[in-house]
Amino acid sequence: MDEKNTARLVMLFVAVFVTILVINMSYSLWRDKQNNAFLATNSAWGVQCDRNSRAAWVIRDGKRVTLTVDNLTLYCSGYRFSARDESGKEIHILDKNVAYQRLLRQPN
Repeated sequence: MDEKNTARLVMLFVAVFVTILVINMSYSLWRDKQNNAFLATNSAWGVQCDRNSRAAWVIRDGKRVTLTVDNLTLYCSGYRFSARDESGKEIHILDKNVAYQRLLRQPN
């Protein structure tokens, strides 16, 4: 009887481990897909992300211009934008579509 309980416990442990592994891998694949879509959309809009500071910028009239929304600098953050003040404190997290709509309304 003791061997039977031990075998069940081992099977339960393996099942839980495999479930956690599958969930983790699924989340990683989903996150990578979101990041790739974000980068592709940024590329289509001409938005670049600085490698060191992660600040979002575009080329307008031959000059590099940092993107801002409501006088807050936009930073690339995963698969969205974050708006930060001068001190670097994160004020808003913006979905990429919301950020693009706001950028459309801004004068060049």
